[in-house]
Amino acid sequence: RRRPARPWTVERLLAWYEGPSKELAPEDRAWPNSPRAAAITLLLASRDVRGLRAAGAAIDAGDDEVRIAAGMGIDTYWSDDLSAKMNLEMIMSSAMAWWDANRDRYTSR
Repeated sequence: RRRPARPWTVERLLAWYEGPSKELAPEDRAWPNSPRAAAITLLLASRDVRGLRAAGAAIDAGDDEVRIAAGMGIDTYWSDDLSAKMNLEMIMSSAMAWWDANRDRYTSR
């Protein structure tokens, strides 16, 4: 039996997430933010550094829905801080602190 084709790769998902132009503001892109939030979650779950970089950019300057998805994904898939799983404010605080502490490690490559 042939294995089914993978529905996405990190490269395809990043291209879809970033849209036709990185220059476009999120509100000017042709899709609503909810699918972008789902895409950032999938990118983070892939444990690929490129997804983490996209999530870091979203935490730094993304719209609220994508920023929350990025923070929750960083907390779930990258951070070792299990104590912050109490509420959204604590999760976001933990994720943002983790990103600030690890930003140079993952963006200098």
